[in-house]
Amino acid sequence: MTSKQSDTLFAKSPLLQYLSTWFFEFEHNSKLELSSFALDLFNLGTESRENAPDISLLLHVYNSGCKQLSVRGEDHIRIPDIITTLTHACKKSLEQENSGGLAVILTFAQFAFEHMHVSVGYNYANWFQDTFIHSGTTILNKKMGMVFINELERLSQYELPSILQIHGKALHYCTNIANASIYVSTVKKRLLELGVDSTFRNYPQSMKTPIQSVVVALEDEVSDIIHQFVRRDEIVPHSLLSAAVFRRAWFISTFLPKLFSWQGKEISARDKLIEALRKDKKIPEAMYSDFIQKK
Repeated sequence: MTSKQSDTLFAKSPLLQYLSTWFFEFEHNSKLELSSFALDLFNLGTESRENAPDISLLLHVYNSGCKQLSVRGEDHIRIPDIITTLTHACKKSLEQENSGGLAVILTFAQFAFEHMHVSVGYNYANWFQDTFIHSGTTILNKKMGMVFINELERLSQYELPSILQIHGKALHYCTNIANASIYVSTVKKRLLELGVDSTFRNYPQSMKTPIQSVVVALEDEVSDIIHQFVRRDEIVPHSLLSAAVFRRAWFISTFLPKLFSWQGKEISARDKLIEALRKDKKIPEAMYSDFIQKK
């Protein structure tokens, strides 16, 4: 059995549910906070000049605890205390300049809001902005802000693309944290490397699914239009004909080049669509001639 398989089986164990009840986040009668406990483990490793301890078990416990609260319908009851412990732990980590500690707490927060955001009407992006960005609620002072940005930069090579999009958008127009623009540039470069959207116009709908790049989205749009063309007995979709008139610049400079280069199982349908558009005088002859020569 591989380590990954072992982790998967272990994550489903009822033992994790039991362990989560040891901590205040998931049992209000407990006095031990899991987030603070995790930071203390990191501090012990730092003080003894050893590598940071493996806290994968604590991550599984936290994730399991959040999931169980959601299943039992108790997430809206416990979320205020969970937010308080997360915010306190973030501040403690930044004050101590605890390298690695912030990453753990941010992961805890992502687990919490992944399971609870629908019920409580408050998501990870909201929490991140309130905790670090908004001037009226931020926990950061000038020094902590520098530590915060440095730590986020360090994490940028490892974070999920969707999380990078959330952090990047939250900090995109931030002026009250030093070097925020440097971090945004780093994230933008990383997102481009990953081939996903880097415009920071919107937050992703899911922490697990990033916003796709315009190129990927356009690829899907071309495929969809070809499918419509086939389903409608080779009649050009009205939306495309309208775009050829009212969004002429986009149609000529963006859509047609992507249509010409599109490859898929319905390549013959693509060619028929191109001929239909040419017949309707929607494709400039020079572009069409160039397409035929390169075909």
